[in-house]
Amino acid sequence: MVMRIYTIARSVHLERLKDFSTGHLYFLKKSYDFHAAPNGANWTQCSSVFSLLIKVFSARGETIEINEPLSISSWPVTVAIVSVNRFLRLVSPKPNRIVSYAIENMDVSLALASKLRIPRRLSRALVRLFAGYIHGGLHRVAFGTLGASENYGALLSPRVLSIPESELFLALPNPCECAKTTRVSSSRKFVFLGSLERRKGFRLLCEAWTKNAISGRDAGCLTVLGKGVMQPIALQLASKWPSQVAVEIDPARSRIHATLRDSDIMVLMSQAEPRWREQVGLPILEALAHGLHVVTTDESGLAPWLRANGHTVLRSSCDADELAETLVALSTTPVSPATILGSLPQLDQRVAADEWLCA
Repeated sequence: MVMRIYTIARSVHLERLKDFSTGHLYFLKKSYDFHAAPNGANWTQCSSVFSLLIKVFSARGETIEINEPLSISSWPVTVAIVSVNRFLRLVSPKPNRIVSYAIENMDVSLALASKLRIPRRLSRALVRLFAGYIHGGLHRVAFGTLGASENYGALLSPRVLSIPESELFLALPNPCECAKTTRVSSSRKFVFLGSLERRKGFRLLCEAWTKNAISGRDAGCLTVLGKGVMQPIALQLASKWPSQVAVEIDPARSRIHATLRDSDIMVLMSQAEPRWREQVGLPILEALAHGLHVVTTDESGLAPWLRANGHTVLRSSCDADELAETLVALSTTPVSPATILGSLPQLDQRVAADEWLCA
């Protein structure tokens, strides 16, 4: 049995449980995109860090997956778990194996310096101390992107990096069971999926779409799926151009799949912030799994693969005019769902990473 301990749980964590090695998921909080668990999903929302530590202390010879070492917000939990397990190594004949899946591609010392308002040199020292302590307590670590692997190499000491076994599993999905290999529509169908906020590029997308609509340039139609602080902007866009824009606030998973099956192009223009950078982009993975062409920025850890496989990767500093022109150009560019689906592995690489971590 595998214990998975996350500070925050998302719907995708629950959905993946059926494909992961047999085990149980424990977490402290629900993410904004948390929906009801699929039937049979083994998960528990714990009331406190103490209750999690009791479970770790009571375990013997189990594999325990924790948040990645560079997840600053998870440090109180992960440091405590690693400390408990280090103690168990001294007193138990069957210590647990601690593993982690890593996709952080941002220099988190910058985020820490901004959050605590401390000098950069001090923040880098803290990252080496806490992330290094966690990393040094791991048995295995699976990297989801090359950028994440290189980021860890830049932030942690070679001695600490050499302690756990590590492998790279490029975070690509397998084709979704409901994906269509062909789509026929009279106009190009764009979709935005995710949190309606600046860092996901939603404001930039709205500005670009408005420029095209005002100038009379037809890029097709846009469906917005999500929720967040920019919901009023989304609804305003739809009210101005109801024939071009549709908005669904916090749709069910079934509606998300149905919309992706019927769409052609995903737009997720991730924008870096002082304390955040797009690691992979779950909407990108869902789009690929349904055979959509992806339009994104070079912030995503998957940007090199996307660019090499014919998708559209723009500079994170691109403006609304550039994006508007890109959308118009794509409105007449053929999209082959079969080709996109054919570029994906037959096994979801997050599942492959789980198999290796728990072997």
